Parts: sequence; structure tokens; C-alpha cells
Amino acid sequence: MKIMRENQKGLFSFERMFSTKIIKVVYILSLIGILIAAILVFVSVSSGQDNFLGQHQNGNILLGLLEALGILIGGTLILRIVCEGLIVIFSINDKLADIKELLKK
Repeated sequence: MKIMRENQKGLFSFERMFSTKIIKVVYILSLIGILIAAILVFVSVSSGQDNFLGQHQNGNILLGLLEALGILIGGTLILRIVCEGLIVIFSINDKLADIKELLKK
């Protein structure tokens, strides 16, 4: 029973954060979304679909490839920076909780 109470205390007191695990899952799902977006942009531009202004473009494979690479590289870089920043913030909180426990002893 004592172990169960300690686990419940940690779960319901918000002393430990589960957010880093959630951020990692969101990161992987977002990478998949960026990949799908890049593929859709490549196919759309390469096949000559109407652009967002409603103007019809001739298919240009090189332009589609450059736009898809820009989305892949830029999106991945921005996503990585944001997720790392969030993980750093939550890890600082975990370290402060560890320090608090050490000072109580």
C-alpha cells in the first residue's frame, strides 16, 4: 500500500512531468505530417495544379523538388528547435524537483 500511495502522490501532485514523452510522440507525428506535406507540394507543383492564388501553372519538376526540400528542411529544423526548447523547459523543472527533494533530506 505504501508503494501505491507514493506512486499516486507522484501522479496527482504534478511533481514529475510526463510532457517530455508526449513531446517526443508529437515530434514523430509532426515529422510524418511534414513529410506528407512535402510530398503533396511536390506532386501539386510538378503536375501543374492551380496554385493558392488560383493561377494555373505548367508542371515544373525542379520547382516542385525545391519547394518540397524547403518544406522538409525548414519544417524539420523549426520543429526540432521548438521541441528541444520545450524538453529543456520541462527537464529544468525535473532537475529543480530533484534539488528540492535533496534539500528536504
